[in-house]
Amino acid sequence: MKARLLNLLTLALLILVGCQNNYMSESDAQQWIAAYTSDLVDPDSKIRIEPTDSLKKLIDPQTSLDDVFNFSPRIKGEAVSAENGRFIDFNPYKGQLEEGQEYECRIDIAALSGIETLDDFAFTFHVAKREVKMQDVHLRIDPQNIGMAIVTGKMVFSHPVEELSVDAKAFSCSKHGAEVKINCTDEALVWDFIVTDVPRDEEDYDLVMKYSLAGTSAKTSHRISVPGLSCFKMHSATNNPGYEPYINLEFTNQLDPQQDLDGLITIDRCEVSSIERNGASVRVYYNCGGAAKINVNISEMVRSNDGRNLPSDVNQEFELEAIPPAIVIPISGTILPDGNNLVFPFRAVNLAAVDVEVVKIYSDNVLHFLQDNEIDNDYYLRKSGRLIYKKTVRLDENKSLDLHQWQNFSINLNGLFKQERSAIYNIRLSFRQAYSLYDRDEVPEFEMMTGITDQDNKVWDKQNSYISREAPDYNWEEYYWRDADDPSKASYYMASYRMPEYNLLASNLGIIVKRADDQKIWTTVSDIMTTTPLEGVKVTAYNYQLREVGSGWTDSRGFADFPVSGKPFVVTASDGVSTSYLKVKDGYEKSTSVFDVSGKSNTTGVNGYIYGERGICRPGDDIHLTMIVEDKQKTLPSNHPVTMELYTPDGVLYDRQTLTKGVNGFYAFCIKTTDDVETGRWGAKFTVGGTVFNHTVQIESIKPNRLKVNLTLPEVLTCNEEAKAQVNAQWLTGVIAKGLKTNLEVTLYNNDKPFSDHNAYRFSNPLLDFTQSTYELTSGILDSLGNVALDIVMPQPENAPGMLQANFLCRVEEAVGNESITSKSVKYSPFKSYVGIDLKQEYETDTDLRFQVITVDPQGRLISGKKLEWKIYELEWNWWWQGTADNLRRYVEGQSAEIAASGDVVTKNGKAEIPFKVEYPNWGRFIVLVKDPQSGHTTGGIIMVDWPQWRGRSDKDGSKGASILSFSLDKNKYEVGETAQVFLPKAANGKVLLSVENGNRVISRQWVKTSADKETAFNLKVTKEMAPNFYVHATLLQPHSQTLNDLPIRMYGIQGAEVIDNNSILRPLIEVADEILPQKEFTVKVKEENGRPMTYTLAIVDEGLLDINGFKTPNAWRTMNMREALGVKTWDLYDNVIGAYAGKFTSVLSIGGDEALRAAAGKEKRFNPVVKFMGPFTTDGRTKTHKITLPMYVGSVRVMVVAAQNGAYGSAEKNVTVRSPLMLIPTMPRVLSCGDKVNMPVNLFVTKDEIKDVDMSVSVEGPLKVAGAASRKVNFSSAGEKILDFALECDATATGMAKITVKATSGTHMASETINIMVKNPHEVNVDTEQKLLGTGETQFVWNADNTGSVTLEMSTLPSINLDKVYSFVKNYSHYCTEQLSSRAMFLLYGRKFLSAEKQAAAEQMIREILKEIASRQLSDGGFRYWKNSASAHEWATSMAGEAMTEALNQGFAVGSGTYQKWIEYQIAKSKSYRHSTKNAEDLIQAYRLYTLALAGKEQTAYMNRLKEAKKISEQAKYRLAAAYYIAGRTSVAEDVLAKESVMTDGNYATFWSELRDDAMKLETLVMMGMISDAMPLAQSIASDFSAQYCSTQEVAFVAPAFSRLADVVDDVASSVTVSYEGSSKEYKNVKGVKTLEIPASAGSVTIRNGSEQNIYLSLTSQRQPSAQETIQAKADGAEIYLIYTDMNGKPIDVKTLKQGDEIYADIKVRLDAGASSESMALTFKVPSGWEIWNERINNLQQTNERTDIRDDRVNWYFSLRSNEEKTFRVKLRAAYEGEYIMPSTIVEDMYRADCRACTASCKVKISK
Repeated sequence: MKARLLNLLTLALLILVGCQNNYMSESDAQQWIAAYTSDLVDPDSKIRIEPTDSLKKLIDPQTSLDDVFNFSPRIKGEAVSAENGRFIDFNPYKGQLEEGQEYECRIDIAALSGIETLDDFAFTFHVAKREVKMQDVHLRIDPQNIGMAIVTGKMVFSHPVEELSVDAKAFSCSKHGAEVKINCTDEALVWDFIVTDVPRDEEDYDLVMKYSLAGTSAKTSHRISVPGLSCFKMHSATNNPGYEPYINLEFTNQLDPQQDLDGLITIDRCEVSSIERNGASVRVYYNCGGAAKINVNISEMVRSNDGRNLPSDVNQEFELEAIPPAIVIPISGTILPDGNNLVFPFRAVNLAAVDVEVVKIYSDNVLHFLQDNEIDNDYYLRKSGRLIYKKTVRLDENKSLDLHQWQNFSINLNGLFKQERSAIYNIRLSFRQAYSLYDRDEVPEFEMMTGITDQDNKVWDKQNSYISREAPDYNWEEYYWRDADDPSKASYYMASYRMPEYNLLASNLGIIVKRADDQKIWTTVSDIMTTTPLEGVKVTAYNYQLREVGSGWTDSRGFADFPVSGKPFVVTASDGVSTSYLKVKDGYEKSTSVFDVSGKSNTTGVNGYIYGERGICRPGDDIHLTMIVEDKQKTLPSNHPVTMELYTPDGVLYDRQTLTKGVNGFYAFCIKTTDDVETGRWGAKFTVGGTVFNHTVQIESIKPNRLKVNLTLPEVLTCNEEAKAQVNAQWLTGVIAKGLKTNLEVTLYNNDKPFSDHNAYRFSNPLLDFTQSTYELTSGILDSLGNVALDIVMPQPENAPGMLQANFLCRVEEAVGNESITSKSVKYSPFKSYVGIDLKQEYETDTDLRFQVITVDPQGRLISGKKLEWKIYELEWNWWWQGTADNLRRYVEGQSAEIAASGDVVTKNGKAEIPFKVEYPNWGRFIVLVKDPQSGHTTGGIIMVDWPQWRGRSDKDGSKGASILSFSLDKNKYEVGETAQVFLPKAANGKVLLSVENGNRVISRQWVKTSADKETAFNLKVTKEMAPNFYVHATLLQPHSQTLNDLPIRMYGIQGAEVIDNNSILRPLIEVADEILPQKEFTVKVKEENGRPMTYTLAIVDEGLLDINGFKTPNAWRTMNMREALGVKTWDLYDNVIGAYAGKFTSVLSIGGDEALRAAAGKEKRFNPVVKFMGPFTTDGRTKTHKITLPMYVGSVRVMVVAAQNGAYGSAEKNVTVRSPLMLIPTMPRVLSCGDKVNMPVNLFVTKDEIKDVDMSVSVEGPLKVAGAASRKVNFSSAGEKILDFALECDATATGMAKITVKATSGTHMASETINIMVKNPHEVNVDTEQKLLGTGETQFVWNADNTGSVTLEMSTLPSINLDKVYSFVKNYSHYCTEQLSSRAMFLLYGRKFLSAEKQAAAEQMIREILKEIASRQLSDGGFRYWKNSASAHEWATSMAGEAMTEALNQGFAVGSGTYQKWIEYQIAKSKSYRHSTKNAEDLIQAYRLYTLALAGKEQTAYMNRLKEAKKISEQAKYRLAAAYYIAGRTSVAEDVLAKESVMTDGNYATFWSELRDDAMKLETLVMMGMISDAMPLAQSIASDFSAQYCSTQEVAFVAPAFSRLADVVDDVASSVTVSYEGSSKEYKNVKGVKTLEIPASAGSVTIRNGSEQNIYLSLTSQRQPSAQETIQAKADGAEIYLIYTDMNGKPIDVKTLKQGDEIYADIKVRLDAGASSESMALTFKVPSGWEIWNERINNLQQTNERTDIRDDRVNWYFSLRSNEEKTFRVKLRAAYEGEYIMPSTIVEDMYRADCRACTASCKVKISK
């Protein structure tokens, strides 16, 4: 039901007024009431009146509205002013309006106007009774499980119902196990339902379905028969009359898909036009020719897919009921191009007349209309158009027509369009019951409409853009919803959806628009009727605000190309007579999905290449990133700035730099990282003008290789064939590495493009889903020459869909425990041969499709004579959206799979074709499978076959329905200067617009006339502007009136080709010595081979870094000449042309790069990378010389040059050995722990025979000592290598950076190496707190005296929360999402005034750093993200960030004005869009948002009022809202808010709920409002419950401001307090608020004497970190953690004693206590210093959904954990370094629940040789 809420008072309106009540007369009421609710209302409706302007002027805003409305019977509710005073609404309370009841409403006009003599105004209304019915209920067999049935149907309600009210749980079935889903439809009263999993018994039974609408009397039921399994039969047949009538047959089993049903299913006295089959359902379309009865005959030969026939012939007779009266408009499109034949066709049945209404959308309003509509829509019609014509037209004047059957008619519009040809005309056809011929042969006389009435004008004069165009017979008083589908009842004729309307525009101007960016458009205008290009047509582009952004006049070719200032929204073409309109919105361009237009996107013409000097960096390294910018079109001004932004793996901005000047397009950036930056894949974003380029930067805790490892493998490995891997290793210094162990493993993964020569083909089986897997293969020992040949036995892969890629990882272990790695990827062939197929995404029906297939060997060479089997299956709709490989395989292998076509082909010259055709009206998705039975390989894919657009739309999603033109080029690759030939198909009188395009512009266009009898060849000159590739976009236009073929008048196609420009290649040369000495200057010379000028960068990098992930020297040429995606979008209007195909209407009756990473200044690093990056430099073609000195290093470096100049690119590299006659390489772990004992081996190399005696020594600084001999003498008989061991031991308690210096001398030869290594205490700091309340008198605190800890005494005259301990918590907190950062900032800002001077200074610095980090997390919309690469803002964290920034500004800290303003705008926007709810703490989120805006001085009173007036509000939100009012200066309103009833809601993760946090917010409000007597008990409770040790960040954040405000208002003073320790005493006078003292930890005790009568709160905090030698005990509070170690075969092992080189797995299992869940878990797995963590991310092997941070000595995971869920985290480890080490605890914790934490015990481990 469509409830009419407002009904204008008119003289014709009848109002039931009891005269005896002295109600205001109808005529008098019009002076005061403009409109009111009347007629039938919904049970949830409001009662509304609209005062006239006269009455509005008299209404006092302070007047209470409570007594304005009086009802009989009585209704409880509240009256409010609505829509800024326009209306006065009475909102009945829930359930007050009784269904079926009539009410009288009296309006007290006197109370509203203040004129006491005025009588009441009264009106009546009825409350509709809610009803529901089931209709169109059908049963079909489940196509995926014949043992189940599916029931579908509709539920039709008498009134619109809310989505939440329609609950599937209220729908019951008599059969257990059935699943019900209910979905809304486009019709407000109609809901679809589907019942699945209805079990079928052996015999038939009745299924009873019942439904009742909650809270109403509406209920319904339906009974349907479910067929049994015992026999195959037809169980139902239904006739579906209509525009395309058909009989729907349902069988009990799937039909045999191979059986042709033509002739097996017939209809007597009718023509069967088509038969459509879908599983067990069959549709038989027919044309009965007016027969009263039809008889459907089904032969017993109809067969099921399991081979059973029907038991006998089936005959079903249908009496054809009269067709319900209806009108259909059988055309598509909007534009009528033929000015001499402007007719509008329609079809009608059982109607003697129609009403014709024409609304003109005026030409100067068309653009406004298009803002809200597509050209064929009718939204807000009154805003742009007006009714100009209205007439009743009889259809029964031609007595020869059988009007009981569908007949064709048309309207001549020539006269109409003469009025204003550039306007759009909306034609509406409607009918009344008086015109109906349903169940009668003629109609009685009826009134004819002959023109526009005064009432029509009043309707169109209303100043409201929306207009509801009801059916002519519409009358709610007579409407009964159950009769809405019965043509014999009046309600049938009241449905507006039965009255079709259509938009028409008369124009012969065809427009084609092309655009690549927002700076220029290319337009073409031609005559739709003849295809002739039109000259002198004005083409204009407008933006969305309808401002002209560009224009031009077409030339003789019909071309008008012009710049535009911004993005066009609509383009018009006008010749002074006609105007055409074309919207050019993104997403509405012509589809290119069926063409190969893939490649790198470059729509602006600006190209860029980004590279670094290495593939992976370590935290703390400098990252060098260089961008080369190419601007072929010169769209950028000289020295245009380039901005680089570097983002962490969580998507947080880390650094932003802008270079305003480059060197010939080179922009070099250096980013410094710190040691604690996150590990993982970082993202660099470079912005040049409006173009953005992205680059990945990998940062990991790496160690450089010390060995050069070369791995040689066959290019293709074949399953079940023997192969060898050749490994060679040498020290980077060139010394042979002999006797070392080598390990080889492989990871297999899918290869989607295995054969580069056949990239257009698919070689993957869509039915198989291959999972990446890693295998340990083999190991060996390097011989005396550093070589080993390893036999490879490749694993047999399961479910291989095709060719696989094998990523081999080779690890060579040094004798001293270190390891060097290299990787190599090759193809792995599980099959002897492969079949490939060329499939597009979409095809059209009625087309003879030819799918090209090829067969190749594992090397990609074509193979002939292969017999292939192919099958094409039609997919049911549910498989479209669940089309995973596993689901598809189950479908194809299941009984329900329907084969659409199948066959065999044999390849010739390695190629073959598969024929396929889908005939209209069929359409759908299909899976194509082709198998090579000999090799076993299968390929295929899913395709869509859809109707061409000129046929209309099939009822489905996602199809573009394009009309495709097939043409070709003579080659797919050209060189500059060659001629390309374009071959166009024959077409009589056609013209082809041939447009040459690339990634960013239209290069050229020309018209080519086609031949009627042969192919047309067109020559195209290939120029350098077409490099690296171009596309030919051909648009074939046919005359509108052509009849030689049945093709659309516009078809289009795209073909692409590559272009090579040899002048784009530079050849840099590097001249440098093959070998250099460490720390000695050397020379590098650079030039171009042919003397060409160039600009270049120079990098010199340790090969040990480059080899970690196989970094290759950057190649700019390959990237800059990479295939570009088609960047030109094309729009045209031909799809909107009516009759845009040859078939005309039936005669009708006329009635009218690469990867690269803020160094800690002055801080020594464990691993100092050997990296030199210089440039950019320029050379005019001559040699450039560079003098360079490397730091102390021995090994091998790669010298790399990357060059570019004017679109030409090149690179060069050379390896250089760095060594001396005497060299040494010491080996140490990455970090050490206190008390660790480590054996440091030193590899000593002598490369000259004359060096015999060598003196070696080791010296140390810091918390480390040499445990044995610190010097050795070594003798060499000849050049060679020796290993010496030195024992080192860490101090048991001291921490810090240790420095190890190793020296070797022999005569004049000397070598030295320095290692800086951090010594840590691996245990966490323990914080203990003791609190006391001291009256007059004395007390004492005692602790264990300790020189390593710290003790703080806090004295306060208000309840204490131990701020010093909280400070320690905040300082040491190790997790940093935005909420945690904001919490830290809020505590430091509000609580630092209570800290010691030293800690206040430290807090200030922390605040500055935190504010910077918070700002970096702001999104473009002004909100703040959480942390896991969030794409959207977190509402609560955003408000917290804003409060922190506001308080920081108040305290004088610098906050970016742009960041702050964007936050304010975001908060206001979110406040405005808030929809009230107490679920999920939504009202609290809104209240806190409003509170933060009030703090910022931007209070939003309107939205505060809206929340205040909510019927229901949570206790938490109430107190935040009251605080907002108080800050805004509205104390009385704040008090009213506190007096409001509220409910305490449960916690929610959206606000990181804590009961203590909520109490703190309440306390802050009470303190603000001066309610101290209420505040103090709450403060005492909070102080008692608050624990700095077990607090959450939320509690820290909100307790701090509450107690800070409390301290400001509490005046209590302790006149004298004396503190005594270590024999000394100090008196503190007039202690007020909080005072903090630092006490020496060695004192062991402190005595406090209170000499005043004021109670003081005392808190003593002692901090101590357990000695590394202490054992930490396992603990589990709210969570459990289990640590299991296994060897590589999965066998559990004891890791307390391991052998050097042992490899193990650690499995960490975590779970929460029963019933608990968390979104914020953190797991920290620390390892002993002697272990190495295997980081699979380095070689791109790791795949995880968890956020993972991998460090030298630990792995951190951040994840969610559901109730009863257990998660396991696996780490591969290696016992690397001989010694004895501390094994720290592994900890899992909830970052927001301090009481949820578990840890394992610590212990000691040993690694021996």
